[in-house]
Amino acid sequence: MNASAIVLDPLSPEESRRLVADLLDIDDLPEELRAQVVARAEGNPLYLEEFLRMLIDAGHIGRRGGRWVAAASIADLVVPPTLQGLIAARLDQAPPDVKRTLQHAAVIGKVFWTSALTALDGRGSVDDALLEAARREIVIELDERGPGGGATYQFRHILIRDVAYDSIPKEQRVHLHDGFGRWLEGAAGERIEEYADIVAYHAEQAFRHADELGEPDAEALGARALGLLLAAGRKAVIRSDLRGQISFYSRAAGVASRINAGDRRASRRGAEPGARARAPPARISDGPALRRGGGRGGHDAR
Repeated sequence: MNASAIVLDPLSPEESRRLVADLLDIDDLPEELRAQVVARAEGNPLYLEEFLRMLIDAGHIGRRGGRWVAAASIADLVVPPTLQGLIAARLDQAPPDVKRTLQHAAVIGKVFWTSALTALDGRGSVDDALLEAARREIVIELDERGPGGGATYQFRHILIRDVAYDSIPKEQRVHLHDGFGRWLEGAAGERIEEYADIVAYHAEQAFRHADELGEPDAEALGARALGLLLAAGRKAVIRSDLRGQISFYSRAAGVASRINAGDRRASRRGAEPGARARAPPARISDGPALRRGGGRGGHDAR
């Protein structure tokens, strides 16, 4: 595939001021606040757009007589210094069910499906939460159906997905990655081969977070991730995908190493009376020898 890279330089201070004048054509907006936003945006139009949306979400500005008018509360507004902070503030302003739904969606990726979110949430339909997120211009609905037949949505910007994901506690990430991967296995049906790499990715992420936290089910999650990564590697061999082989088998080796490290830690603590026998060390001997190389395979949640 032929592609060209286009480098976009940051807006100059004067260009930023002009954009602010267009985006923030707001009556009674303090000039000091306008100047502060221009300085903190550092020429990034997305910062300016997200700032405007934050004002709307929080009720600091409203429509009156066909114009945007600043509310008295804007005088006490603290402007987040970074774009990530600005997006985080917007997510925090959303109702709790909307923020929770967006966090679950962030685990799935930039593009996600309502049927998967309903399964992860366990509290019924997420349609109202997504409609509110769309009204706030955080997500947009796509004209397609995903596994399970649900509607498909997309984060308006990948950075919004990243900030939402970073706000999830690690212990929740374990269960969300594992839950989504298992749901996808069942929902994909005859199309499971299309999603096998994604299932392996989420199994791997569930194990890595569980291992970091020292959770008791880390070993079982590791065994599942190892099996799925090895299977993905074998499929890469069949389709002569060297980069995929390198990626899947190297990741499988990393998982096996972590499983075996856990075994060694347990051995150093000593066997406890009545403790169950542990599985033998994980091996990846069913994978072919790999040449040095780079590249990535599988699913990139971002």
